[in-house]
Formats: sequence, C-alpha cells, structure tokens
Amino acid sequence: YPDPVWVLLFPEGTRYTKEKYLAGKEFSESRGLPLLNHCLVPRSKGWSFTVANLESKSIPWVYDVTLFCEETPPPTLTSVLLGQAAKAHMYIRRFKLEEIPKDEEGSAAWLQNLFITKDALLEKFKSTGSFDGVDGCPVHPPVVLPPRHFSLLVAVGVNLAVLYPLCKLIFSFGPWGLAISAVGFAAATVGIKYFR
Repeated sequence: YPDPVWVLLFPEGTRYTKEKYLAGKEFSESRGLPLLNHCLVPRSKGWSFTVANLESKSIPWVYDVTLFCEETPPPTLTSVLLGQAAKAHMYIRRFKLEEIPKDEEGSAAWLQNLFITKDALLEKFKSTGSFDGVDGCPVHPPVVLPPRHFSLLVAVGVNLAVLYPLCKLIFSFGPWGLAISAVGFAAATVGIKYFR
C-alpha cells in the first residue's frame, strides 16, 4: 500500500470465556505447549501468514498491547453502551517487523513466547498492581491520559449528523415509525446481550 496502513490482529481469535480457556488449556497440554493462566492460546496460522506477507518498508513496527481491566467481570459491549465506567491498564511494546521470523514455525514460536510474556505481565499486575519486574519488559513510569474533549465533540457531531436524518425519517411515518423503531431498538438490545 502506498499510504500508511494499520493491520489489527487478535491472535486469540475469539473472546475470553471460561469454556474457551479450558479448551485452550486442553489443547496446550495435548501439544506440550506452556500453559497460560490469563490468556487464550494464540492461533498462529493467521499471524504467520500476515508476517510472511508484510514488508517492513510499509509496516515497520508490530505493537503488542496487553490490557488489564480492574473490573470483575471485565467490561462487555453491553456495559459500555450502558455507560458503566471501566478502569484499564495497558502495557504496550514495540517490535521491529524485520526482527520477527518470517517462516511459519519461527513466527509461531515468536508469538507463543510473546503470549508467555503477556501472561506473566497479567499475573504481575494482578498480584502487585503494576507491570514492573517482568523479564524482557522494561520498566517505564505509567502514563495517565487526560480526558480528550475534542474526541467528545467529534463523537457528538458525528452522532448528530447521523441521528438527525434518521429521527426525521422515523417521525415522518408517524406512530408506525415510532413503533417499528422501538421494536428494532429492543431487538438490537437483546442481540447485544445475546452475542456479547
């Protein structure tokens, strides 16, 4: 790509649930892989394919984000839409793409080691409240970001630009428009709770 791009990849492949964690644990035991306590087993095929087909001149860096949420259970899409606050801590690491093995076996091993470190970071934060002290992870002072009012203004502006014509259309149908909208809103709410 001639323009700058970002490739976002979730090697876990799915959301964390107890059932998925136990299935991953069973998979790790059957393959002789290290057991992870806080992460799902990473799926390496998509990762290996992506790394093998990227060029470091287009995408020079790989960023690894480890996220720890203080809330138990962690926030869901429903809780976010309901405006429930969540406090999250991130540890972000940067790797040169050219230093990651391109072959399938090498990149899979690199990813597995990355997740072992992620698991250690999560364990460290859970026990001490800090990411400090995990081998291979330099200690940095935490950064607390202030509220960004401009982001709020952009979000409000975009929502108004979308919702105004939508509301105008709904009200143009009279009571039927409101009834159909209410049913659609209820179905969306149930769907969000079901598919979270």
